[in-house]
Amino acid sequence: MLVLTDMRDTNVGGDLLPAMNAASAATKNHVLKTALLGVSDMKRKLADLLTAIMGQPLKYFDNIESAKNWLVEE
Repeated sequence: MLVLTDMRDTNVGGDLLPAMNAASAATKNHVLKTALLGVSDMKRKLADLLTAIMGQPLKYFDNIESAKNWLVEE
């Protein structure tokens, strides 16, 4: 599975981490790549923490076309 998460115009709170951990654990064996849009400051720290905990690599992007292109690269 390829994952594209758009976090632009979102707010992230501490209560989100358990839900993100659970989702990551449930999908870890099925995800090949994850691209994140709109991640900066606190959102990036949270994403980095989730990556460290769950071991799911991800890459940050500023625009959707770059993210899509990266996801389908071999």
